[in-house]
Amino acid sequence: MERPDSFSFVLMASGYCLRDFKVRVARDELKIDAPDFELTRPLRCKVDPDIKTDYRNGVLSVRIPKRF
Repeated sequence: MERPDSFSFVLMASGYCLRDFKVRVARDELKIDAPDFELTRPLRCKVDPDIKTDYRNGVLSVRIPKRF
C-alpha cells in the first residue's frame, strides 16, 4: 500500500517470530528473507532506511517512510 508519506507491506507468514525475518531496503527494492523463503518488491521512489516492522498473529507488517 502506498501512502503519501510511506509504503506499507503486509505478509501472511504464520509459524515464525519477528527475529526470523531479515527486512532491508537495497537500492530501490524491499527485501525480506526468512529461513525458507526470500521476497523482493520494487519501491517506486526514494525511501528512508528507517524501517519499522511488526509481527503479530502470523502477519508481518513493514512500514517504510518516503524520503522527500
